[in-house]
Amino acid sequence: EYISGAEIAYQEKTKGSTEKVWKAEKTYYWPKNGTLTFFAYSLNKDKLTLAAGTGFTCAPGAGITGHIDLKENHNTDFLVADIAKDMKSNDKVHFTNGVPTLFKHRLSSVAFAIKTGAVYTNKKFELTNITFHKLSYYGTYAQLPTESFVAGGNKYDPVFTSTHQEIPSQTDFVGVTGVDKYIFIPQTFADDATIDVVYTITTKVPKSDDVVETVTKTIKLKELFPTKYDTSEPRKVIGGGWEMGKKYTIYLTFTLKEILWDPAVQDWDPVTPATDRVVE
Repeated sequence: EYISGAEIAYQEKTKGSTEKVWKAEKTYYWPKNGTLTFFAYSLNKDKLTLAAGTGFTCAPGAGITGHIDLKENHNTDFLVADIAKDMKSNDKVHFTNGVPTLFKHRLSSVAFAIKTGAVYTNKKFELTNITFHKLSYYGTYAQLPTESFVAGGNKYDPVFTSTHQEIPSQTDFVGVTGVDKYIFIPQTFADDATIDVVYTITTKVPKSDDVVETVTKTIKLKELFPTKYDTSEPRKVIGGGWEMGKKYTIYLTFTLKEILWDPAVQDWDPVTPATDRVVE
């Protein structure tokens, strides 16, 4: 390997220079003969919290491979660059002159958008929390020969709190305490993989205390993201679930059913006297 395990950072081109470039701490030069192929990955944290079998490696024949535990590394973003194959010199493909390194998200991102179905008189809706149940949090990534991300059997119930976010009548995104996004292992869903959405409805009652109702709605993830199979190979998954590099927005609309009335008037019950009388 011509370059092994180099960390590339945006830094001074030369010591004391005001010009900055993407380079390694150690200086590398293009060979006069032959070509180089480059593999690269990136995380949005310096080091993974290592659980059993967590971490990534790179080898010329296999590319980047490894495992990630998102229970231990909550909302960690894992990106893998397109392979820059058989290069002989720097090239300006994106923004600067160098090895083109286009990073792509390899995990799945999920966002929630909320609104009420109408403007309800004397009603206030408030989101309490969103809980995921039975999601895989451990996964195995392989770049070659065909890129794949396989979810493990490890399941957990992460809870995300929206700090009692009011639900407006116009669409708004859910703000998540302490994090900017939900990042998950790409996966398909069993029947027990669900989302619990907990919210309250406060009703203003004149000359009385407010009436507060807490509601929990359970949604099956496989209904939102149904698994799709290859018709020629019925058990071969070709879509569905959460896929690599995709961001999914789940739109939640909170509604009420208006109370209506169905008035009618029952006719008089006819009664005939027991004895007829002749009026003379």
